[in-house]
Amino acid sequence: QSLESSIHCTLKHSPLTISDVKVKGTPVVVFTDIGRDVDDELALVSLSCLRRRCELNPVAVITTLSPEGDRAQLARGLMDILDMADVPVGIGSAGGVADGVELEVYDANYVRTSQSINEDGMD
Repeated sequence: QSLESSIHCTLKHSPLTISDVKVKGTPVVVFTDIGRDVDDELALVSLSCLRRRCELNPVAVITTLSPEGDRAQLARGLMDILDMADVPVGIGSAGGVADGVELEVYDANYVRTSQSINEDGMD
């Protein structure tokens, strides 16, 4: 098959056609260390706007940098507020931080624990 007839979305294991890209936008996976400073939150707000304009189609958000689980809860809460609850959030790597060392993550009133956070990235 040619690229024009089918693009395969490996995270979802389902075919993504060119017409899907035209209707939903270009598929993207976002890697973030949200919770250290505001730039990652602003990036997700921008992603939400671009999704509504059908320019980008977020397939997943992966949090990295210890404590990556706390970062995933922060990302999940923000994604839910931004009307992107259907976009999966996965926990990535500790980002090279030594075992037992956890960097600071700021708190927000929208932090959410959720069963929809994938513990091992996006298996």
